[in-house]
Amino acid sequence: MMKMTEGTQSISDSRDIRRVALMDKIPYFTTAAASVAAVAAMKARGEGYGVRTLQG
Repeated sequence: MMKMTEGTQSISDSRDIRRVALMDKIPYFTTAAASVAAVAAMKARGEGYGVRTLQG
């Protein structure tokens, strides 16, 4: 039986997490910066800011 290293296990776990998130349509972010931006967007949306097209 082959022993998996911590790095290999980590990669396997992250693959499983991404797969489940995609299958269940759950948003996920791979960087802290993306997470912060998503939270800022959700807060802005809750404060009444909206999205408009550039064409006007």
